[in-house]
Amino acid sequence: TDRDGYVIVGNQVDKQDKVSAADRDYFKVLSQQPDMGLYVSKPLAGKIIKIPMIVFARAFKDPAGRFAGLVYGIISVEHFRHLLSRFQMGPHGSVILRDLDLGLIARAPAIANDPAGQIGNQQVSPELRSGVASGVQAATMLNSGGGDGVQRTITFHRLAKAPMIVIAGLATQDYLETWNRELSKAATVVLGFLALSVLFAYSLLRMIQRGKALELAHETALNRLLKIASRLPGMVFEFQMASDGTFSFPYASDAIRDIYRLDPETVHRDANAVFEVFHPEDVESIRSSFMRSADELTLWQHEYR
Repeated sequence: TDRDGYVIVGNQVDKQDKVSAADRDYFKVLSQQPDMGLYVSKPLAGKIIKIPMIVFARAFKDPAGRFAGLVYGIISVEHFRHLLSRFQMGPHGSVILRDLDLGLIARAPAIANDPAGQIGNQQVSPELRSGVASGVQAATMLNSGGGDGVQRTITFHRLAKAPMIVIAGLATQDYLETWNRELSKAATVVLGFLALSVLFAYSLLRMIQRGKALELAHETALNRLLKIASRLPGMVFEFQMASDGTFSFPYASDAIRDIYRLDPETVHRDANAVFEVFHPEDVESIRSSFMRSADELTLWQHEYR
């Protein structure tokens, strides 16, 4: 995205659609705290790809060190559920991924036609809620029944690289079928948890690496464009008319100082300072030419003093 939150490049992105991420929590947080590093969202509905997803976002800055936009990637919630489904926890076992507020992200097996199986649902056993509230990194306990009411021995673990909690559980009715199978089932919990942690760590590492590569590519392209703009004769600028009829220069090269004796920052949000430089007899014709170009969607051309 650019600094205003508009998505400017990505898979299945058409810049003409003007898709904005400015209303998303990850954009609001990173635009105010661009140095916080990787931000991992809670599940949300996609604007470009219309599916529930998790966003992994990182801010980038312009050469002056100011917030310039976001680089982000997404992983669908269905992809997490598919990963969880690979682990065999017995006929009545489960593997669940929740956010730090215990909101459901993904679950295997899914609970169909039940609010407890909906993304974001926080229905968990009292034992799990108490264990998570204690602040410990990981714990194993016998719960009285989660969203589906099945009693399980569960192990939960907070992921180090993301604000998520993995919960793996073996149903009591499964591992007590025979005493001889108890050790095997307990080993499955531990191994399943370890394998899941490694798998998630690997997926997050790949996402972070891709995000850094995209951030570097965007910064390189931006620096190249700024260097080209600084060497072109005349002034390179972006002129914008808002819905209320006001004008601004979201971008203006340093040549504005020579032509209008103004700093780019002065006209970034309000172009009135430029209009004050125009010859008084030219102001109305210039303003009319802007309006005509906007109404007719034609290239703006005008001569003035």
